[in-house]
Amino acid sequence: MPSLFYMMPAFALKRQVLGTFPPVSNNRHVADSIDFMVEQVETMDRSCIASRLVIGSTRNYVEPQRLRHLNITLIEGFDNPGVSEKLQDDIQKCYPDAKRAQIKCGGVFPYLAAAHEVTFTS
Repeated sequence: MPSLFYMMPAFALKRQVLGTFPPVSNNRHVADSIDFMVEQVETMDRSCIASRLVIGSTRNYVEPQRLRHLNITLIEGFDNPGVSEKLQDDIQKCYPDAKRAQIKCGGVFPYLAAAHEVTFTS
């Protein structure tokens, strides 16, 4: 499937990406972050979207120990429907030295919707 992305027309690629976005939120900041990301996708050309879809659908793995020397911050949104508690636990196990930023209402783009609300814990 990844190589097929390069043959798809731009409108189909944009639909593929935008279809993963959640419906509009009641929270104004979350809704603004979704609108911003929709605008960003709309400005991308076909090859850029295809490249990102290929990268996102390729089965590659980076060994966590290769990233231990980097400063990593995990942003956890309590209202993100796309991240299960099990996935959050697995990610924390892979990056035990990472800082954690917890956000109450950030949706799927917490770094855009609630950057002012980030609190770091160890």
